Amino acid sequence: MTYSFRNRFTIFDDRLNIDAHIHELADTGVEHVVLRAGTSGTMIKDTGDLVVEGSRYPDEGSAVAAGREWRRALTVAFARSHAGADFGPDDSVTPSTDMIVPNPPDLFAQMGIDPGDRIVSDEHGLLVVTSEPRPKFFFMQAHGAVARGDEQFVANLNNARERSGQNWSPEKALAHRVVASALRDTNPETQHIQLTTAVEVLLQQQDRPQDVFDVLSQFINDVEQGDEGDIKKRLLDILREDLEESISRAACDQLLAVLTDTYDGKTVDTFFRRVYDMRSRLLHRKRRKKEKRPTPTELSAVHFELLRMVLDFLDASE
Repeated sequence: MTYSFRNRFTIFDDRLNIDAHIHELADTGVEHVVLRAGTSGTMIKDTGDLVVEGSRYPDEGSAVAAGREWRRALTVAFARSHAGADFGPDDSVTPSTDMIVPNPPDLFAQMGIDPGDRIVSDEHGLLVVTSEPRPKFFFMQAHGAVARGDEQFVANLNNARERSGQNWSPEKALAHRVVASALRDTNPETQHIQLTTAVEVLLQQQDRPQDVFDVLSQFINDVEQGDEGDIKKRLLDILREDLEESISRAACDQLLAVLTDTYDGKTVDTFFRRVYDMRSRLLHRKRRKKEKRPTPTELSAVHFELLRMVLDFLDASE
């Protein structure tokens, strides 16, 4: 007995330019993986409802692991193709319905389900089932688009597969979900905020340089000797918070440590300071009245380089 995985997912406002009902992604001795349209008789290029299926796995655990790895690879590939995708949950892989129907009701008969067929409820997310008897999936839900070139998408997917041997940390998985959400968004302001937030999700805690840390620690000791009541408490809160490096400085340091490319002709730290300042002017404009809010045109001008930087940082992160 072998196992298969199936993951129904959605891409938003974009389409893969694949003129076929089904497209093979991998055929090796250990797995066979295909991408298919989520609706029978529909071409992949004509729908945002898609399914990735894998088979030939010796046990349920192998199918679950493979399904999650392909989800990760596809997530990266769609992001690299500037398309957002929602793959649904992956923590409950058992379908709600998996049964043999001796006498299917009329609705199922109209869907091509015959007496004795095995039916499995198709769901948005990762499912794992035994491969035999061959199931027929039913999805009780109905659902606009820029065509993405299939060659570039396949290249992005292959590159992602080469790097997908390790599990993602919770922070990396969350950052990818933030990027996917940004790619679904049509508002340049909220897109920009989400993409810069994805960088924050990946940052490690970072203290101030030692000499600055020592001076701040001395300030804390001095304030602790005082007896100013509420003022003392407030000062101590401020000084203790300042022991940790600012987000913008920590991001610049950590981006520089792993990325050597330039973005919009600038080093990664210079570029990040620019886009992070734009974010601050969006979020904190009432406290920074003298600084102008960035326009949609200004945000759009840095969008693709910001996305590339975020994806590069994701690739370099654990």
